[in-house]
Amino acid sequence: LNDLHEFLASPQADLPPGTVSLDSDNGINISPMTRVSRNQPPLPCMVKITPEAIQITALRRQEVFGLSTYFNDVFHITEIADVQLLPNTDFPISADGSEAGNSHKGRGQLQRTASRNSESERGPDGKPKSEDQLVSLRFEGGNAPLIFSSPKAELMFKAVRSARARFANHNNAPTVQERVIRPADVPGTLLNVALLNCGSENSALRISAYRMLISVVATFNMDVGHELAFASDLCLPPNPLQFVFRICTRLSISAPDMTLELLSEALLAFTKCAQNMKPWILHYIQPWLLCLGQFTHDTTSHPDALSRTQDIVRSLVRLHLKEPTMYMHFKEHVWSLIARVEEVTDIVLDILVSVSLEYGALTVETELIADMLATLAGKNPRYNKLVPRLRKLVAQTCSMS
Repeated sequence: LNDLHEFLASPQADLPPGTVSLDSDNGINISPMTRVSRNQPPLPCMVKITPEAIQITALRRQEVFGLSTYFNDVFHITEIADVQLLPNTDFPISADGSEAGNSHKGRGQLQRTASRNSESERGPDGKPKSEDQLVSLRFEGGNAPLIFSSPKAELMFKAVRSARARFANHNNAPTVQERVIRPADVPGTLLNVALLNCGSENSALRISAYRMLISVVATFNMDVGHELAFASDLCLPPNPLQFVFRICTRLSISAPDMTLELLSEALLAFTKCAQNMKPWILHYIQPWLLCLGQFTHDTTSHPDALSRTQDIVRSLVRLHLKEPTMYMHFKEHVWSLIARVEEVTDIVLDILVSVSLEYGALTVETELIADMLATLAGKNPRYNKLVPRLRKLVAQTCSMS
């Protein structure tokens, strides 16, 4: 880049940030290095390892389009599939400095730029010395590896491994899940935010959530009777459970279309909120669970109703398995209510069976699922049909054999 700036000022060059960072990023420069290939003479080079890329700068001029220049090959760190340290005897070099074979095609190269670094050779013949070690870089896609010989091969080996590990750890950090929210889902999403924060321990947050609840109800013309009133001096108690439950009951009757989005948002919040807020969520979603029976078939207004209902039931099962200490909360506030919704019986049975198959027989998770089924069957005899079905399948299997 310094050579380019001799002819063009930095603003005039208008280089992309990725190209500029190759020159500005701090990294480890390793030299002398010799790139050895099976069908070309050894090529002296310098290797720069940065947090996100590996640059291999040739120190011998090469011909391209009738011009002689020095090449700089750049590979992103994610293109490196493996790095190995080898003894020099694993890559013998003949007297003329060449061997038969295939060279690396450079499919994973990000850029190939020219520079005019000063030429430097390792020896009169350019071949690696006998005491040098070899380091091999293997790339994604199955191309032939790049082999380097140098007394600093071990330093390059450790630097590449460290760069790959740092990049992997940085990119494996948890990220916020992105979800598409449709305009029709906005009322349910905002309503859940207000209901969730009405149970907060922070009094100021509770008041703000109450005022947000009033705004959401007024904006989307929801009918809650005379339960809400705006006033300048309000005090919402720390546990307004009965009040919020009445609001949810009225809304689930007057605005059932919000059921799927509100339940989805509430269960997502369940996975991220503090432990003391989880029972609160299970309390205020109870009236909405009774509305699931309206969404067992796709309609023009809800084209994905069935799949979303299945996702909600599946999420409830998995959350129950992950929170065994909340066994009684799920039993009383979730499964006892879902058992009353006749329309979702087959959906619940299918999901219970499919999830139990994931864990296998005689596991703690399967025992918890069996307990869920027992709770459902105790409230609704239709859930008892699973056992006759299983007996019928076993009998058919035996008769076929």
